[in-house]
Parts: sequence; structure tokens; C-alpha cells
Amino acid sequence: MTTISTEDFYSGIHMNYKGAKTLGMAIVMVAFLVGAFNSIWITNPSILDTDPSTYVIVVMLMSFVFLAFGLKEKLELNRRWKNIAYAITVLAIYFLVLSYARVSLSYLFMTYRIDALLFPLLLAAIVLAVFGVDGVRRLRYPILYTLFASPLILLPLLALNQGFALLNSNLIYGILSALGTHVAQSGLMITAPSTTSISISTTCVSLGFFVAMLMFLVPVAYLYEGRNLRKYVFVACGVLLLLLLNILRMLSLSLVWLYYGLGSAIGAFHIFAGQLLFYAAIIIMLLLAGRFGLSLRKRERKAAKAKHAVRHEEYFIPGLVLALLIGIAALSISLDYHDAISSPIQLTNTSAPVQSLLYSDVFASLNASMQSVRLIGANNNGTVFALGPPNGNSTMYNTYVLASVSNMAVSGSIVGTYNSTLGSTALLLRNGITVKSALVAEGNSTATVSYYALPYNISGGYTFVNYEFITLYNSTSVQSCGSGDSGAIEQVQSGIYNLFVSGTKSSPMSCAAELVAAAAHR
Repeated sequence: MTTISTEDFYSGIHMNYKGAKTLGMAIVMVAFLVGAFNSIWITNPSILDTDPSTYVIVVMLMSFVFLAFGLKEKLELNRRWKNIAYAITVLAIYFLVLSYARVSLSYLFMTYRIDALLFPLLLAAIVLAVFGVDGVRRLRYPILYTLFASPLILLPLLALNQGFALLNSNLIYGILSALGTHVAQSGLMITAPSTTSISISTTCVSLGFFVAMLMFLVPVAYLYEGRNLRKYVFVACGVLLLLLLNILRMLSLSLVWLYYGLGSAIGAFHIFAGQLLFYAAIIIMLLLAGRFGLSLRKRERKAAKAKHAVRHEEYFIPGLVLALLIGIAALSISLDYHDAISSPIQLTNTSAPVQSLLYSDVFASLNASMQSVRLIGANNNGTVFALGPPNGNSTMYNTYVLASVSNMAVSGSIVGTYNSTLGSTALLLRNGITVKSALVAEGNSTATVSYYALPYNISGGYTFVNYEFITLYNSTSVQSCGSGDSGAIEQVQSGIYNLFVSGTKSSPMSCAAELVAAAAHR
């Protein structure tokens, strides 16, 4: 019977190199999965034609494949306490940055997926605990890869989605014209001599599919052995292959439409063709990897050599335990992500704001304050409402609400103009809305202004409304709800934000503002 001393238990036990490295990587993957679980769970599992930012699910899932491929690196298990200190430091930075960003951005935190943008910090902390600083260096590519789990990084590229569709429409029109079909073009629309038309829209050539192909092939290229230049060419050719296949698809459908008019059949095929071509391109590129001078042979020889290695590695228990604790800590921070309000990046309503919104959705939203609501009128800043007691006594209305509509995604701002700000406070709610409050001075009066913004889905597009609750400040007029609908994690994150922004200066917050904001649901 083998016995392990107390010293060995706390410092480590010995096992062969390959087994230690495999176990360490398994711990890294499990800890990262636990920490990122809620972020992955709330992400759309499909790449949508209508929203190119949905490519991020490929990055999230392929991150674990990328990590598994990291086993080809010469990874040494951490045996130093200073790496534990580094891991805790990076975790603290992760929590501070996440807290500040979540409170300051309000619902935009989930809109831009800042939770996923911070994956590299979370993964780096876990890798530090298991493999130390050298492990972070050797796994730098999988760590940096997780950065693209947020669409914010590629937002400038995704914004070209409409222009990319127009480019493809021009290309298909040019080919059809060269074939002598006598078609006409107007923007994305191509019209046949029979006056029927088809549209080469963004759903036909969504940039999201091409970005997803790129993100899928990057870990595969990392796994293969070969010169880096050949790997770059391999990845680029994969994207170009998908582009070529998609052009052939659009051209084939256009020809069928011109000569046979099979609109319903084309529509049925169109729904599935994009995904089928995506998978076909992946299979073709895997089969052609050898043509690019890429192979797995060198990796297999290394693995065979490691199998006969006689040296042993120390299995450092504190590092592995810390890695799992980091994952659990990240999971606890993200528990309310499921209920967080957000607005898709690509679905902002670019048309004129619907003013009737202020008389329906906004009015209904204000009713959540459990007070009577009265429409006062409109000014240059927006529409003004008054809140009072349930009995509707006009002499008791002491809170005014200024609601203004914006086409741009905003987190909330003070719309009115005041002489000075005496203090401020922010409170993050469970639904991801941050209610901010400022004590302001205007002439001889002092007022509390609580404000935030909400997204509204209007006819498939999102319009944004700034709410500003204004109450003259005295001991009885401002009633605070305390923490409102804010959990323990949200209160801690709010405290961190207030410490950095407000310091010791604080402001009372309108209870009505908290109640209305908390009543908003995804």
C-alpha cells in the first residue's frame, strides 16, 4: 500500500510528465468552462444570417478545442507559490475591470458582450495557477483567441455587412449580364426581363459566416505542424473557398430563377444552403491540409517520445485547486447574466423614433413605480411626466420624469442642464440596468436626478429611451428603496464603481427610478 506524507499532500505528488500535463490541461478546461458557462449559455447557438455578430458561438466552443490542442506544447505544471500570487492578482484585475465595465455600461455590457471580451484575463488567471508564467507564454495563442468571443473586436468589419452584400450583388449582376441574360440592377435588387426580381441581401452573404470560418480554421492551423506562412495561407484559402462556393450558390439560384422561376424551391434551398456550404468548406479544407504542407506527423513523434520519458513532474495541489476556485468565482459573478437586458448590435432602429412610444411603452413603464402618472407635455429635451401618490392628488406630485428617445444605443445620461453636480451614486440591478443618481444645483434649488436608459423593440428594430427622474431635494421628498432589486454581487460591483468615480461624494437615489428600472425585463 502506497502512503503519501502530509508534506507531499500539500506540496504535490509525483507522476509521469505526460499524465501531469494532461491532468493540468483538463483542470484548465474544466475551470474555464465553469467560469464561462453562463456567458456561453446565453449566447445564440446558431450563426444567424440576420446578425453577423452571432459568429461568436464558434469562438466560444472552439476555445476549448484550441486549449486541447495546446497539449502539443511543452507545458510544465506550476510548482511555485509566486505563480499563485500572480493568478490571484490577475483574477482581482478581472473582477475590478468587469465590475467597473458592467456598472458604467449598464445593459450595453451584454449588448457588446464585454463579459466575453474579458475571457483572456479569466483564462490567463487559470493558466497561471496550473502552468505558471511559462504556461501563459506557451498558451498565448489560445488565450488571445478567446478575445474574439466578443463581437466588439470585429465591429468595424461587421459594420461592412451591408456593403459586402452590395458588392456581391454587383458581382452576380455582372456575371449574369456577361451571360447575356438582359437583367437590370437597382441596389441589392436584380430584375429579370419578366419583371420578377430577386435580392442579393445580407442574408445571402452574411459576413458572420466568413468570420466563423476564419475562427474555426485558426485552431486547426495551430494544431498542424508546418511553417507559419503555410498556416496563414491555409486559413485564408478556407475563407476564400467559402466565398467562392457562396458565389456559385447565388449564381446557380439566380439562373434557376431566370429560366424556371422556381421561387418556392429556391426559397427552401436558400434556407439551408449557407450552413451546408459552411460545413462542406470545412471538410474540403481538412482534406486538403496536406497540400499546404501541413501535417500531424511531427506532433505524433513528439507524443511517442514523451510516452517513453522517465522524468516525473510534481503535481502541485494548491495550483489546481486555485484554478477550480477561480472558475467557481467567475461563475458566481455571472449568475444574473441570464436575466440581463441587452439589445442586438445589428438591430438598432435607424429610422425616425416613434413618438407614440412615449405615450404607450414609457407610460406603462412608469406605472411600475406604483404611483399615479400624469403627462405634462413636451419640451426640446423630450416628454415630461409627473409622478405622485396613487390617489392622484395633484398637489402631491413631487417627481418629474423627462423621457427622451434616441436612435443610438446609450447607457443613460442627464439630459437637462444644471449649474453643478454635488455628488453621484450608481446602483446596478439584477436585470443589468444601472441607475445613476446625482445631487445637482440649479439656482437656489437642489434636486436629485436619477437616470438610466432602456432599449425598446419597435417593429423589429431597437429604439432607446433615456429616463431622468427629477425630485427637489429635502428630507421627505426623496424616498430611497435601499438596494432595490440588486443582488449581493451587483451591490459589490456598484460599490467598486462608486469608489473609483464618486469617492466619498454620494447622492440619494429616487425610489421611483429604482422601481421602474427594476421592472424592465429582457
